[in-house]
Amino acid sequence: MKRHYNYEKRKLTPIRYTIFLIAFLSQLVFLFFFAIVGHFESGDSSSDILKNISGIGGLASTITMCILAIYGAVLLNTIIIENYIGENRIRVYLYPYGRKKLFLLKVKCFVLVFLKFQFLGLVLSNVIFLLVEFVFPIVNSGEGIFLNLLMAINSSIASSLITLVVILFSGVIGIRFSSLPATIVSSIVLVVVLGNLIAMSFAANVFLCLLVAIALTVLIYFIILYAGVRIENEDVV
Repeated sequence: MKRHYNYEKRKLTPIRYTIFLIAFLSQLVFLFFFAIVGHFESGDSSSDILKNISGIGGLASTITMCILAIYGAVLLNTIIIENYIGENRIRVYLYPYGRKKLFLLKVKCFVLVFLKFQFLGLVLSNVIFLLVEFVFPIVNSGEGIFLNLLMAINSSIASSLITLVVILFSGVIGIRFSSLPATIVSSIVLVVVLGNLIAMSFAANVFLCLLVAIALTVLIYFIILYAGVRIENEDVV
């Protein structure tokens, strides 16, 4: 099993730093963008979300999540989904390792790599932003740097988990309908539907959003297990 695991991880080596760079650059750019916009905005209530670091972090995390969710869906298509639709699945189903075990192994490797490098990119960008904000204040938020750092870490965890939930759920849809475009379309629909809601949730209560993200992660875990059972019992025509 370890040999198969190492093989699947090696296949993901070329995308690790791409995931990190997308997460890092997107988050950092939008953090400073919204901070600067909020700095020059008038003091009306509609711009309150741009007047505090949690609101700015929520908006930046949501946009980064949307970008990574769509990119992740494309990756998932290439790495996993295309092996389980059409004629490709016949070759995979004949593999002696076991259909369900192989599918879950592929998903596990993808999740661990994507989660690790997305989280690292988000945390590093948030820390850099907070350090710059501490030295050269843009937002002038009332919270201390340590509280903001704690919220940034929680936000990074929640954003990473929700991104993976969107990617994996889109992948399940792609397998269910035997369609690569269905994976991409469903990921776009999910980020459009959930985007504004998630941004408001991050701004309102990061800790509550983290609990919701954990609950969704548990849910997608059981959905992936069910997809593995379907693959195990599926007839090859």
